[in-house]
Amino acid sequence: MRQLHARAVGNRKFLNKKMGSGLLFLSVGVAALWIASDYPMGSAQNMDSGYFPRIVSVILIVLGCVDVILGLVFAGNGQTSPARTRWQAWVFILMALLSIGLLIESLGVVVATLTAVVIGSFASDGMTPKEVLLTALLIVLLVISIFIGGLGLPIPVWPEW
Repeated sequence: MRQLHARAVGNRKFLNKKMGSGLLFLSVGVAALWIASDYPMGSAQNMDSGYFPRIVSVILIVLGCVDVILGLVFAGNGQTSPARTRWQAWVFILMALLSIGLLIESLGVVVATLTAVVIGSFASDGMTPKEVLLTALLIVLLVISIFIGGLGLPIPVWPEW
């Protein structure tokens, strides 16, 4: 028993990536649920301003619980802690998000999304160019279907020159 305790606490192996992401999802989900608790809920037929934030919060909490459980189950299997994440990956992810915001109005959804996916792919070590292209095309189709087709947002699809 003492050896198990020393392995888990002394080496901090229980703080793996799954555990870190689970705790992040849980904290954001609980905070969002608390903030949205004052908003009127409505129903599935007549959604009010608090309906969507509560649903997303519950989904985040469930995903957080799953990640924490997986982090506990696979603790000590050689996974690195969240503190050892490469900072360069975070920079590429931030650049991808900024590129969407800066390019979407002038170059349209297709070019902005393709640019963001390509920039974001540099955060990964193992993506091949074929995987990046397939991922980019799939995300472009999803963005167009959801935001333009489904929600009807007035976003240009292609550059307007």
